[in-house]
Amino acid sequence: MRLIISVLFSCMAISSCSSNRRALEPSGDAIHVGNGGGFAGVETIYKVFLSGEVETGGKLVGKLKDHDVSQLLENRRILQIDQITWNVPGNIYRLLEFHLNGNSQRIVWDPNDQQHAASLDLYYNHLMHLINHMDK
Repeated sequence: MRLIISVLFSCMAISSCSSNRRALEPSGDAIHVGNGGGFAGVETIYKVFLSGEVETGGKLVGKLKDHDVSQLLENRRILQIDQITWNVPGNIYRLLEFHLNGNSQRIVWDPNDQQHAASLDLYYNHLMHLINHMDK
């Protein structure tokens, strides 16, 4: 009987510790934006869910407005980012990943290399601006 009670308390303790985190594998569509590389090779990625929730490192850090998320999806279409295939990282790189409607698209580029589509920098900078000024 003690073993059963111990197991139950352990399960409750584990689940209560993770209550501030999203599920281990967040479900739903999302846009990932980030950068990395350099001497330390550190990568920073933000996940923007269609609900507007933004997380990094598995922790919720804020929420975008619904109209901002809608505009991001529309900008992707208008700027034809959904048609771009580019995987040319440099020593430092930026990335966009789209996980939408069961499909995935990953775009990685060196911001110092002028051969990538200018629309990538425009989209990236706008999304990072929204994240830096979102409701926390």
